Amino acid sequence: MDKKTLLTAMKQTMDDLFSRCDDVLGEKADLSYDGSVLSLVFDAGGTAVLNLHQASGQIWVSSPVSGAHHFSLHDDGTWASPTTTLAQVMEKDFGVVLND
Repeated sequence: MDKKTLLTAMKQTMDDLFSRCDDVLGEKADLSYDGSVLSLVFDAGGTAVLNLHQASGQIWVSSPVSGAHHFSLHDDGTWASPTTTLAQVMEKDFGVVLND
């Protein structure tokens, strides 16, 4: 995949994540998003940060539940690391279902 197409996919994913988190988390967290970094500050405690990392072509996640993850876009359209997917971390750690 060329760099421009990957960057477009990354930005679309981040936009979608912000929208989905805003819908699902509502009053449970304060969200801030600047187009490349999405921060989730949970009312119950803890902060998660999702970062569009252009240099590596990855989406990086820092979760107060499961730690740090780096996700790459796979041919099937999923963002995954060797051990998990972005969708799995979002659901398990934050209760945000991406594939419903």
